[in-house]
Amino acid sequence: MLTNTNGVLNLALVAGTLTCSASADVFDVFDDRAAWIASASGPIITEGFEGQDALGPLDAPSNFETGLGVAVTGQAADTSVVEAGDPLNYGLQNTTVGGSQYIRFGFGSGVFGDYTIQFLLPEAANAFGFDIADWEPGLIVLGPQGADVSLLNNGQTVWTFFLTGDETESGVLAFVGFTAGFSFDEVRFTVNERGDNFAGGAQFLDVTGVDEVAWAVPAPGAGGLLALAGVCAARRRR
Repeated sequence: MLTNTNGVLNLALVAGTLTCSASADVFDVFDDRAAWIASASGPIITEGFEGQDALGPLDAPSNFETGLGVAVTGQAADTSVVEAGDPLNYGLQNTTVGGSQYIRFGFGSGVFGDYTIQFLLPEAANAFGFDIADWEPGLIVLGPQGADVSLLNNGQTVWTFFLTGDETESGVLAFVGFTAGFSFDEVRFTVNERGDNFAGGAQFLDVTGVDEVAWAVPAPGAGGLLALAGVCAARRRR
């Protein structure tokens, strides 16, 4: 199970001038979907990847029924597809109630290295979450694995953090979610490969399954402040 982590981005709007101050926590990470939903503000939209049988590869963004775009970089690009069941016995699974499909990232045979899953949102959001199966299994020999997560707004990075996990067995299902006090329209989830060694010393990339990708759209009237907050975040990161 992932460990809850808090990142703090301090924001204030003073006399019409955007400034940063030490006043408020505006970023939280969740490993429980129910807790994430309770914390999110605004309507939640969910993509379950149903009705898109065998769509792939995801080397360029593939748009789904909700308008969500999904792509992946690196050696996982040519082998990432919408899949049903678990034909390759990775322990991946659908989590959509009444559904059968999910996205598989990677194949695992003869390829290795980091890869980035890109979620392109059809509108600005202030919360994002998804189910992920079979993340970072295997013997970790070169330090902690995990994911570098970047949030972007209009092509500009507004927040980054490293997400650690302690999953060591294949087929484990986890939820990753976060809420923010600023807006973003893209999430980049980079799975780090730091030397998973399997039989014979061969290196393989982590194969993951992602389903039930969800995001919350800020309530009307909140967009202006969130956009300014995103600018402040970008300025602090530089």
